[in-house]
Amino acid sequence: MRRRALSIAVTVAMALTSMGASTAVAAPPSTEDLRNLAVQTLTQNNDVTPTADETAAVNGWTLDANTAAGTLEAGSGDWAGWTHLQAGSSADNSASDKTKFPTVAVSSTTVDLTKAGSYEATVKSPQEGALNRFGFYLGYTDPGSGLFIGYDKDGWFWQTYTGGGNGSWYQGARVAAPAANAETKVKITWTDAKVATLTVDGTKAFDVDYSAMTNLTNKLAVKAGGWQSSEYTNVYIKDASTAPVVKYTVSGTVKGKNNAALKGATVTVGDQSVTTDDKGAYTLKDLADGTYTITVSADGYDDATKTVTVKGGNLTGQDVTLNETAPVETVDLKTADMTVAIKKNFPSVLQYTMTKLDGKIMYGQPKDVRTVAINGTNLTLKDSDVKFTKNSDTKATYELTLKDTAKKIDAVLTVEITVKANQLHMNVTKVVNNIAKKNGNVEENAIQTIAFPNQSLISVRSNQDAAQFTGARMSSDTNKVGDTNYDVTDKTTSNEQDYTYGFISGGGLSAGLWSNSEHDGSAVGSVVAGGAKNTRVLANTQKVGAATSLGLGTAPYYYHRTVTDTKGRSYTVEQTDMPKMAVAITGDANEDGKINWEDGAIAYRDIMNNPYKSEEVPELVSWRIAMNFGSQAQNPFLTTLDNVKKVALNTDGLGQSVLLKGYGNEGHDSGHPDYGDIGQRIGGAADMNTLMEGAAEYGARIGIHVNASEMYPEAKAFNDDMVRRKAEGGLSYGWNWLDQSIGIDGIYDLASNSRKSRFAELKKEVGDKMDFIYLDVWGNNTSGAEDSWETRKMSQMINQNGWRMTTEWGAGNEYDATFQHWAADLTYGGAAMKGENSQVMRFLRNHQKDSWVGDYPSYGQAANSPLLGGYNMKDFEGWQGRNDYAAYITNLYTHDVSTKFIQHFKVTQWVNSPLDATSVKDASVNGGNEQITLKDSYGNVVVLKRGSNDVNDAAYRERTIT
Repeated sequence: MRRRALSIAVTVAMALTSMGASTAVAAPPSTEDLRNLAVQTLTQNNDVTPTADETAAVNGWTLDANTAAGTLEAGSGDWAGWTHLQAGSSADNSASDKTKFPTVAVSSTTVDLTKAGSYEATVKSPQEGALNRFGFYLGYTDPGSGLFIGYDKDGWFWQTYTGGGNGSWYQGARVAAPAANAETKVKITWTDAKVATLTVDGTKAFDVDYSAMTNLTNKLAVKAGGWQSSEYTNVYIKDASTAPVVKYTVSGTVKGKNNAALKGATVTVGDQSVTTDDKGAYTLKDLADGTYTITVSADGYDDATKTVTVKGGNLTGQDVTLNETAPVETVDLKTADMTVAIKKNFPSVLQYTMTKLDGKIMYGQPKDVRTVAINGTNLTLKDSDVKFTKNSDTKATYELTLKDTAKKIDAVLTVEITVKANQLHMNVTKVVNNIAKKNGNVEENAIQTIAFPNQSLISVRSNQDAAQFTGARMSSDTNKVGDTNYDVTDKTTSNEQDYTYGFISGGGLSAGLWSNSEHDGSAVGSVVAGGAKNTRVLANTQKVGAATSLGLGTAPYYYHRTVTDTKGRSYTVEQTDMPKMAVAITGDANEDGKINWEDGAIAYRDIMNNPYKSEEVPELVSWRIAMNFGSQAQNPFLTTLDNVKKVALNTDGLGQSVLLKGYGNEGHDSGHPDYGDIGQRIGGAADMNTLMEGAAEYGARIGIHVNASEMYPEAKAFNDDMVRRKAEGGLSYGWNWLDQSIGIDGIYDLASNSRKSRFAELKKEVGDKMDFIYLDVWGNNTSGAEDSWETRKMSQMINQNGWRMTTEWGAGNEYDATFQHWAADLTYGGAAMKGENSQVMRFLRNHQKDSWVGDYPSYGQAANSPLLGGYNMKDFEGWQGRNDYAAYITNLYTHDVSTKFIQHFKVTQWVNSPLDATSVKDASVNGGNEQITLKDSYGNVVVLKRGSNDVNDAAYRERTIT
């Protein structure tokens, strides 16, 4: 909840100091100003480096040496015939600042924009369109001069750059950016009247009149931009002038036992699979020049791979001999619900047989994979490295001996597999590091990470009925759904793709995998860190004969992680928790007559983590901020208590959640990070405790706003050890308005226990009376990486003091936070930085969090009348100048009472979402329009129905609750 505005009194009383180098303003910055400033700080590292000679022409394209370096190369293999353009690590997206130019390639093809003409190309990207800032320049001189037609995360648009980056741009409805790996046909035509038209896959996107442009040349160029040092355009282009690609075949024979021809083996390259004939022969077709990896699999045999290079002709004699798979001994663990065959030679599941569900089967790890990765080093275990014990019908224990002298690994891991009802749990319960040695703050030879690569704890096969995968990653963009849904077919491939949640269905069963991994991975739409990219599940495919097995495994775990602060001091920090994972398997859990991921999600709730005090959330009807600022004590603690009583009277005692913004020192953003310095002008610790005790009698919970990323020189905690320094030694600065804040060195603050001691000082002052902590700023990298591991550490520290975790950014801290301010305060952030836009996440946790996209139609799609509602946060105690009590109460009854009523129920079925064509559909339900069914623990059912899925129909915004 960054300081986005001031109370009216302060706004009148004072002028703010600069928001930048020397700019001064006499009024609070607008929400848009603040959003832009905040977003400018959200940066991450990127490893892309230029690989092409800037002077080399590739398929008629040449990099412009006056723009950012990048990659320009001819595609090969599956990409043969394409031209690959990728923005370099220095590329930005400016059209005016030469130091922040994108990467640009200029074509040898020229264009005459004075008379009618056209240009056609096909474009394709291996990443989602939202990560690209790509397009074509007609009449190019430099990135700030030319007619630009391209796309970014919001879709296709035009800009008429008249020089120096000046000009107008398209502001109408946009055609969406291309999806990953989608071949998109682009056609740009122009007339004698100097009107250009863009057509995308046959659909007209827009017209643009460029008749007023006098700066156009005859050059055609293409742009690959960067953004926030974390998103770099990566595209392949095939224009009309590219010569057709010649393709060839690769053939050979597959042999098995006794060197005999093996019929029915599956030979795969890319998305092409063939089956060997009676003579064991195979032929792969349509392969352009390039190097390929062929995978061969057959029932009863180990997989084999072969690398082949095609160059100018058909390739024959590519024979492969498979080795028979050694039998793996298994034992059974049993519950009343299921029998699970587990392997004795490694903690791995072979198969689940669901006793209570007519003996239906789900699989585990189909291959004999016995790999543990320590600190990124894969160790393949032998039989002698594993000690197996079956402790009971529901529990087995493995002791794994791990050694690699060269990599300084010598340890024993104890892993337990237990079963309970329809669940299987696999936990690392003990780690013995035989060569660990303490050296000051560092543990030498530490086991920093533990992983089980290519190990599927649960899997489904393409030859099972209705085999399907659903996964979710973070998106805080209202126009970009975070979910992935696809059928599992023989051609499906997934190479340990990471997800926050993952579910598989098939053969009449559905299952999900939970993990407590702190892995920081990918997101669909998020520009923040702070736990937004905590992907805990890996989806991986393997061939099992002709079928494809898609399995879910866990992302790597941190154990004793060694980290270094900005002064070069290193520390080894012990684990937040021991590595844990679990699966839950079910049939038709929601009794709708169909099996899909929603059934698995219902069962998943029994194994998932539950954010601390999340059970409170449905009762927190009345959220608001009580603001104190600039030594003025606008809302003393006892005044806030009076307001608690007033709201309780006005709402018949509905639950309240009051955030004290400016509880400490001289008010908001003063004295950070002295958490125990409770403001004397507003009543000190005595009155704050009186407020919390009194508020509890009215069902109100009190929390405070703190900062763990920035500090101010007046703070007692301010010292040179705490400050974050840049690589060259200078200070790293944060927010700049009243005083210039200095970035906290987050690693030092964590590892030295400085942060822990400051929270302890606060605990002494407030005891057990305070309900929650609101963590400001965290996730914009002010204190460092602020990754998912650091974020989990932060949550643990806060929860262990008895405080619920809440935070600022809509995408932040998915694992532990129960409230995100930019999600709930609907005017904040813009469409790209709202709440969690995922049907999967909301299905699972709607009852646990105020983290969702609310009703703010101008943001589009998910923000247009969400059927489950969404918190709409208002205030009357000074935040953002809000002081209209009547408006606050009206808003509460208009939006928030219904949202909180719905949160008393858990989602059990969600069909016909208008936002995702790949989500669960049922034309027989609500006339094919969206419907959500929820149920509480007493069996009471609530049904939400949308009037129409046609966004142009007024009934789209009509909701019926029964």
